[in-house]
Amino acid sequence: MEDATVTINDETRHMRRDVDRLKTDLQMLRDDIAGLRDDTVTAARSKAAEVAEKLSEQVKAAATKSKEAIHEVERQVVRHPVISLGAVFAAGLLIGIGYSRKA
Repeated sequence: MEDATVTINDETRHMRRDVDRLKTDLQMLRDDIAGLRDDTVTAARSKAAEVAEKLSEQVKAAATKSKEAIHEVERQVVRHPVISLGAVFAAGLLIGIGYSRKA
């Protein structure tokens, strides 16, 4: 009977040791997952900042190009006022015709 008790006690100690190892392994797994999460968040923020910077540069470039285009149109109107007036009249006429057909 005493041998059975010793065997049960040994088994219990082994099981507790195994449970303790499992707890340690689970904690390591939690720490690894938390680290991966933090790394993923950091990488996503970095990429978002990079995309935002590129977008900002593209918006600035587009604004510069549109300002240049506006200045060029203004120069052309000053150089050729009659042609500009005719072009605006023709564009208005075409738009008017388009709207009158829809109505």
